[in-house]
Amino acid sequence: FERIAGHFYGMKVGITTHYAQSFDTIIDDIAAKRPTIVLAVPRVCEKIYARILAQVKEQPPWKQKVFQWATRVGGSVSILKERDRPIPLALDLQYLFVIEGYGMTESTAPISLNVIGSYRHGTTGRPLPCNQVKIAPDGEILAKGGNIIRGYWRMPKQTKEAFTEDGWLMTGDIGRLDEDGFLVITDRKKDLIITAGGKNIAPQNIEGLFMKNPLFEHVVTIGDRRKYLTALITLNLAEAARLAKEQGVAFKQPEDLYDNPEFGPLIDRHVQEVNKHLARVETIKYYRILRTSFSEQTGELTPSLKIKRKVIQEKYRDVIEAMYPAEAE
Repeated sequence: FERIAGHFYGMKVGITTHYAQSFDTIIDDIAAKRPTIVLAVPRVCEKIYARILAQVKEQPPWKQKVFQWATRVGGSVSILKERDRPIPLALDLQYLFVIEGYGMTESTAPISLNVIGSYRHGTTGRPLPCNQVKIAPDGEILAKGGNIIRGYWRMPKQTKEAFTEDGWLMTGDIGRLDEDGFLVITDRKKDLIITAGGKNIAPQNIEGLFMKNPLFEHVVTIGDRRKYLTALITLNLAEAARLAKEQGVAFKQPEDLYDNPEFGPLIDRHVQEVNKHLARVETIKYYRILRTSFSEQTGELTPSLKIKRKVIQEKYRDVIEAMYPAEAE
């Protein structure tokens, strides 16, 4: 993604590319370099969004109202642009705008992309002219085109497994094309949870709801072939500290909150708030708060900051099994 969008294309059209020093310095780096375009994987946008929300909550009421107003303005402008309708002068203001795309290394980065003149929120845009996209009977997204690899270097077995017999790349992602040809991603095929009752559940939908809350750093849904769903959760300690102060919970260091009996009910309140927006079979029955954050260095995250479910489930096997006591009997 970076090599195509930031490097090769950048050289072609004359873009000056800046790189963040680290994941933790992104906000400061953006403030220093003031880029006109920011290219980032979804987790970066989620992190920035959580940081913004946390900062807004610390502002006086009048500033919070200004933020809410600006958010409504941005939403109204976006809806009008989606529908290709004129924007009233009162709404034609500067606003923050995020558009999504979808792709993978095997497709030389993009497969589909929202563009300023034609986009739809909640989708990753229409397929690019260089490739075709179709949906397999089981919901998997298939792609074919000049930007798709011919195979993996000196790996014939893996190459055969990655393509259909008629040459379509099997992306491993589940999705659909809407009535206007915009691609909607719902989950990873291998990540789908099939409960003991036979229900198919997309964990990323559940985790996405949790991640909208700045208190939660990462959430991993567990429940494949189990009777109910559970979760492993890591906290954003900065937001946890802000919340504790707001609620009058005393502590010296944010890390002290892990053992604070007054803070546990506050976490549970936030978990149950998310559960209200889920179907009964999707609700999280039990969860455990982990004291160590996930990272690429410790093996739980990929370079693009996606969680490695198998690694996490193996690493925290004992913690997970403790949430299913009846199955151990």
